[in-house]
This record gives sequence, C-alpha cells and structure tokens, in this order.
Amino acid sequence: MLKFANFSIQVGGQALFSIPDLQLERKIYGLIGPSLSGKSLFLKALSGVYPYSGAFNQVACSLMFQENALFDGLNVADNVAFPLRVKKHIAGMQESKLHRLSLQDRVEEALKAVDMLASMHKSIDSLSGGMKKRVAFARCLIDKKDGYLIDDPTSGLDPLTSGKIMEVIKSQITSEQFAIIASHDLRRLFPVCHELLAIYEGHLLLLRKEDVNDYPELARFVRARYDFSQELG
Repeated sequence: MLKFANFSIQVGGQALFSIPDLQLERKIYGLIGPSLSGKSLFLKALSGVYPYSGAFNQVACSLMFQENALFDGLNVADNVAFPLRVKKHIAGMQESKLHRLSLQDRVEEALKAVDMLASMHKSIDSLSGGMKKRVAFARCLIDKKDGYLIDDPTSGLDPLTSGKIMEVIKSQITSEQFAIIASHDLRRLFPVCHELLAIYEGHLLLLRKEDVNDYPELARFVRARYDFSQELG
C-alpha cells in the first residue's frame, strides 16, 4: 500500500528521522514517539502539505489535523462538505442541482457514521471538544480515500470521550484501507491499532506491539504512559 525509500523528514536542514526502506499494508498503525519528534510533520508530508526528502508512492489520503482545522464561519454540514466543494471548484465545474443533492447525501452519510447527523446545522463554536473531533473525522470520511492520517484525535478530551472517539475511528476503517493514528494516549491507541510505527533514535520503526520491549528507551516511553504488562508480556 505505502512504500518508502530513503525517506526523511527535515527541519532547518536537519533530519528528524529517516526511513531507508519500509512497506505498510492495509492496517491500522499507531504512530508513537516523544513530543517534537516529527509525528505531525510525517502525517502532513504523506498528505502533501509538508516537504520531505526521498520517495514514497503517494496514495490518496485524508488528513485529520490535531486541532481539527474546522471553519468557525461554516456550520457542521458545510465543514464536512468543504473538501468536495473545493475539488469541484478546482476542476472548474458548476454545482448543479443533482450535484447538490448528491453532496447532501454524502454529508449525511458521513455525519451519520460519527453519530453527528442531528447536529448538521449547528455552528462549530456551539460544539463540545468531542463533537468537533467527530466532525473533523466525518470530513475525512466524505472523500472516501484509501487511507486516513489522524493526528492526536483524543487531545484535550476526557477519558470517556477519548475512548468513544477511538472506537468511532476504528469502526469506519475498512479492510481495504489503512490508517496511521498519531497519539500520546497509548491507553486508547494500543487497543485499536494492529502494529506500531515508532520514532526511535532517528528512525521510524515498524513494530508489533510485543516488540516494544526489544528497545529499552522506547519501552520506558510506553510504560510511562500506561502499564502494558498484559499486552507486552
């Protein structure tokens, strides 16, 4: 699905981490690493909004930003519809009545998937933090792409809401898609991901969750956030 060759993320001319050779399949990957290690930049690079060195085969992905990136001047439905309207505008196509009806169906489908259909006409500033996360993910869903790049979906949320958001995300990723979820909330991340992508000593490692113990510093990082004794052995 995703193949990397001599790939690296750089800031100020210095590499944060590199990927000499790596292939990712249709799975859910948990992206972990210390703050400022490059997790968000990696997701942005994969979505085409941040520069990178090297090569990877670009796959159509939707990016869910860490701070949601919702438009306060648009209601919930218009925020979700935004990517498709922009695509239509770039293509220079007029929005016909048939297109508006089709777009409305897509918006309703995406909002229903995240249990936000009843709030489709609400303003963004009237929503709770958890509701905003759901809207941001619905905006990813509407474009029906091959993968999802999800940046810190539980940031600022209470534990109960965090768990619900992760379950919503997991429920919408099909066996024909992949997802990379960056998060420090390992208690909620580990149960939903199949494998880990760990930024460690200047490299991005692909690991099974039980392999974390093979890397002492990484194991300490993980255990500082949650006791995974049962999962990691």
